[in-house]
Amino acid sequence: MSYLFTKAIVVPPLKVAARLFRGEGVFLAGLVILMIACINPATAQKISISGAYTRDHDIMTVDGTFSVRDSLHLTLQAGKLHFNFATFFDYGHSCGMEGIAAKVENYYEYKETLDDGNVCQLRIRVTGSEAKLEDVGNGCRLFYCGMRGYIEGSTFYKAKK
Repeated sequence: MSYLFTKAIVVPPLKVAARLFRGEGVFLAGLVILMIACINPATAQKISISGAYTRDHDIMTVDGTFSVRDSLHLTLQAGKLHFNFATFFDYGHSCGMEGIAAKVENYYEYKETLDDGNVCQLRIRVTGSEAKLEDVGNGCRLFYCGMRGYIEGSTFYKAKK
């Protein structure tokens, strides 16, 4: 038989349940509420956002067509989203950047004033197992991508473990 600890003594589970209904198990009731909050879908979304996201596709080169894998890595720490990504395009062009984005409404946002005075404003939206990048005003593309590369609309899918 399993036992629960309340009031520093060991009590059989049925007695604990009886105490809860009589109002004596405030601690356990609070613990149950805390456990329910921990499995709330909104909380689960925050926990599960970290990880590797990928997208497989083909690119053209002077030597033919090759399969490549774009990657996005997300780590949520203390409410900030650490990110880095690499994307590949035709004829060897690519994009890549990393940074720390802050939570804004239903997305994360990274802002940087670039050397040339332009602003790079990257939004990262994660919905379920999909992560999508938005390059507001294409400011990030101008600094972090080759001529045929782009960030806007890049979509990645959570890698299966």
